[in-house]
Amino acid sequence: MQTTTLPPQSQSQAPLNTGLNSLAALWVARVLLHAGGLRRFILSARGFYDTEVVYLLDLGHLAKGVHEDGEMEAVVRKRCQEIDSQPADSGIPLTQNILRLGDQLGLNENECQILAFMAVYELFVELKESLESVLPRYRGQLPRLLALVLNLRPEAVDKALARDGKLSNAGLIEKGTKYRLMGRLDELELLDGLADTLAGEFGQVDSLFENYFSKSSPATLNIADFAHVSTEVARLTRLLTGPQSSQRRGVNILLYGAPGVGKTELVKTLASSLGRPLYEVGSADEDGDSVAGEKRFRCLRLCQYLLADNQDALILFDEVEDVLSPILARASLRRQSGKAWTNKQMENASVPTFWLSNNVFGMDPAHLRRFDYVLNLTPPPRETRVRMFTQAC
Repeated sequence: MQTTTLPPQSQSQAPLNTGLNSLAALWVARVLLHAGGLRRFILSARGFYDTEVVYLLDLGHLAKGVHEDGEMEAVVRKRCQEIDSQPADSGIPLTQNILRLGDQLGLNENECQILAFMAVYELFVELKESLESVLPRYRGQLPRLLALVLNLRPEAVDKALARDGKLSNAGLIEKGTKYRLMGRLDELELLDGLADTLAGEFGQVDSLFENYFSKSSPATLNIADFAHVSTEVARLTRLLTGPQSSQRRGVNILLYGAPGVGKTELVKTLASSLGRPLYEVGSADEDGDSVAGEKRFRCLRLCQYLLADNQDALILFDEVEDVLSPILARASLRRQSGKAWTNKQMENASVPTFWLSNNVFGMDPAHLRRFDYVLNLTPPPRETRVRMFTQAC
């Protein structure tokens, strides 16, 4: 009869009595009970024993001494059944933040639960390892595995993770090209940093996503400072204020020109003159490092979704070269089948968006055709540049 010894207890990620830990423990317990993980847990010579699963399940006492497999399986099964029978903690920040986000995005209960699961999966190595241990049994059947863990129907999981679903269109969860074939959870990619954001203490939805986009700083110039492009400014004004502007979808404006010609300031000034709030998609993370095009494009989609009901809002999306250039974008956007998918996102944009670039070299003509207006912004006259510089300082 095989016996098993466990390693000494190591440092847990969080106290055992926290709500987030209890949610992770619930889903680990379901993997063991319903997805065929229990025998692997008992018989594996490594895997689980290299993690803190026994402590997450509050079974640390099993680490003392040597136990027969039959005895250990009975104890673990009973504990998992106890955990599975308890209601999930709905008062933790993760749950509350997802409910707030779900209300604003119109997410249903299944989508909210999958979003919560993906956040906990990213935060808890115990949940990762428990799921990975049973993945060979569910090759190409990932929706079925997630359905067992989340107590949902497989078709409901499949629908929630569909490419045209809200989780994907809002940039919250991306589905990789090998998702259906391999059935690997690492082919489901949560928006970078979202797990920590959702698990944190926040009061309003806007504060949840300030690392992804934020309200723009006030304009420092006025329309008169752009007299050298007054005709173009008038056209942009008509485009954004015409009788059909509030009903149109996919209003996209491309401004390009050398650094320092005033692209960002023109957008801010135009928004200010129209009395409309302007939101900027972040191009750098909290450490000041540049953000890859894929993540910034997902942030743009999230911004579009969250501002969809704000008919006055405008969005500024800077440094778009690595999104619209096929050479630079090939790697970063390959997860979503290239330009056809990008074009669809542009056409369905719910908030008018200014796309800013230093040049259009290498940009796919198919993308350029999706813009309602393209402006090559040239440097203003010298006296205007001096005045702009003085005002900016």
